[in-house]
Amino acid sequence: MIAKPVRSWSGDDGKKAGIMSEDNMLTRVTLIGKAKDQNDDRAWAEFTAYYRKYIYNLVRRIGLNHHDADEVVQITLVKIWNAMPEFQYKPEKGRFRSWICCIAGNAAKNFIRAQGPSHISLSAIGDKIVPKMTKS
Repeated sequence: MIAKPVRSWSGDDGKKAGIMSEDNMLTRVTLIGKAKDQNDDRAWAEFTAYYRKYIYNLVRRIGLNHHDADEVVQITLVKIWNAMPEFQYKPEKGRFRSWICCIAGNAAKNFIRAQGPSHISLSAIGDKIVPKMTKS
């Protein structure tokens, strides 16, 4: 059974950047059901292939660079994998991707928080912020 199509994030298919057509990204209820079985490697591989890019684009929009986004995607997928056996998909309560978005957002925030404050040398960026004064 496939639920109604909804907007989601994806890649470069000629569409507006960051948006995947509704026909290409559907909530796949049968896949969600299969992914609940943590011993079904095939289902989990299909699940990650289907949702990885969505999660990646979500965390990139938060401002993470490519490598950090990949790390947060992995963290998010592990959290989803751990939560799936007890997860009950109820479309009337909300979208599946909203649940994924919440997990990914929290994982990204925790990742950023764990990095600590960024230290930037003012001398390294000085001319980019305030151009040097020249004598006329």
